[in-house]
Amino acid sequence: MYRVLNLFLLITLIVIFLFSFLMYPPLPYRGIETVTIKPGMNARDIAILLRKRGLISSVNVFLFTLRLNGNNGKNFIPGTFDIPRGLRVDQLLKYIFEARPKTVWVTIPEGFNSREIAERLSSIGVVSKEEFFNALNRPIKGNYPSFIKPPYEGFLFPDTYEFFLNSPPEIVIKRFLDRFVEVLPANFEEKSRKLGLEPREAITLASLIEKEAKIDSERPIIAQVLLKRLKIGMKLQCDATVQYVFDKPKPVLSYEDLKIDSPYNTYLHYGLPPGPICNPGLSSIVSAINPANTDYLFYFTKGNGIHIFSRTYEEHLEKQK
Repeated sequence: MYRVLNLFLLITLIVIFLFSFLMYPPLPYRGIETVTIKPGMNARDIAILLRKRGLISSVNVFLFTLRLNGNNGKNFIPGTFDIPRGLRVDQLLKYIFEARPKTVWVTIPEGFNSREIAERLSSIGVVSKEEFFNALNRPIKGNYPSFIKPPYEGFLFPDTYEFFLNSPPEIVIKRFLDRFVEVLPANFEEKSRKLGLEPREAITLASLIEKEAKIDSERPIIAQVLLKRLKIGMKLQCDATVQYVFDKPKPVLSYEDLKIDSPYNTYLHYGLPPGPICNPGLSSIVSAINPANTDYLFYFTKGNGIHIFSRTYEEHLEKQK
């Protein structure tokens, strides 16, 4: 009995000793290590990275300590950090959670407008909303096609970016514009004009497609519907253009909302709105210049994101029953 107890105590002491030993990183204890936590990395990914950089001795001890602190690893902020060597695991976690990163990663979803982008960038310390908005109306130097000009709504390409904190707004906007030019199809201007659109109008059309469509396969069909309406002089009647008038979108538009006298209200005014209503992704941009070969004129959704298309108004009404 005493032998079993002594063996248990010995094993316990060894485990405690090993755990305490592994709480400290390997040598050297001095210096700074620059570490980048990228979007999508989970706690184990981060632990493996820190182990490779010599900041921790054990991935499992790191994860166990994280759980002891009641953390599931979702509080890590993507960014680049200068981390001192020689910190115990608990000290290292405290440092990472409290430190301000040198840079931060931010994902801009497809369909965000400039207001939403400004709020997201401001919330993580990249640039203030006011500075960002002001800069959107000033020319940004770069080798850009002539149709990319202020205001830059529609050309802030949605993607994942790494920014320095407190960046000049011109630098931030230039990153968006450079990425837009990088992904823009080579024949975009040519195809736009073949459809009877100026390139900027095609981006405006793409922004409507981005807001109207939830499924990639429907984007070319919605492009065809909107282009046909433009061609025959029919109002576009897109709810998304009315939503753009508000600072924040409404869950449901009322009949009074559809009467708002704004150039963006396509229920009142013919043609495209004055400019893009959001920043479209590549799929919507490609769809705008490659519409489907159909002859639909109407569509609606029952709220599940899938649209039902019709060729005539009578057919449209019948399908809504």
